[in-house]
Amino acid sequence: MKKVLICEDDSSIGRLIQTNLHSSGHETVLVAHEPHPLSRIRDEAPGVIVMDVMLEMVDGFDLLQRLKSDPATAHLPIIVVSARVEDDAMQRGYDLGAFVYLPKPFEPYELAHYVSLA
Repeated sequence: MKKVLICEDDSSIGRLIQTNLHSSGHETVLVAHEPHPLSRIRDEAPGVIVMDVMLEMVDGFDLLQRLKSDPATAHLPIIVVSARVEDDAMQRGYDLGAFVYLPKPFEPYELAHYVSLA
């Protein structure tokens, strides 16, 4: 079982992800609408992060870059789930260190599979 931190500001999608991963046996923490999620991520010490790049309070690509450049979080696998499916957005996510870039909508079993691999 992994502790999964979910950084998603759409509450219905966040709850869907949380419910799906919880039913797959993972502990989940939902972080939404926070202007400084980096400190919360450090405090929670997750084993994997699932995050959108289109967040209300912070630029998700910037957050991804900050997570990967911070020694305390650089090792964490990050699964991006996003409606930004243009090739340049997906490539940017991978260039910044995403483990997987999963386009929305996605199948819940697919996300659970990637979390188990992370």
